[in-house]
Amino acid sequence: MLTFNIAQIAQVRVELNQLRESLDEAIQKQDFTEAADIKKKVTELELHKETLIAELEQMNTVQEVRQEKVSREAKQVLVSILYY
Repeated sequence: MLTFNIAQIAQVRVELNQLRESLDEAIQKQDFTEAADIKKKVTELELHKETLIAELEQMNTVQEVRQEKVSREAKQVLVSILYY
């Protein structure tokens, strides 16, 4: 799942770059209706990217908590071995 989210974020970044290029072209052609449509898509995609990043950060936090718990349990086992 972690790799999937990273790949999704990368794909969204590629799409954003393509849309921004299209936006620049639309502005140069002075097609402001098309530019507005593209800008709307960019905004929606930026929001989607932020959501994916937040999910990824949450997964990383959960993983860190799990690792902390495992580390704590491993320390307890080592202490019990050393003192018994």
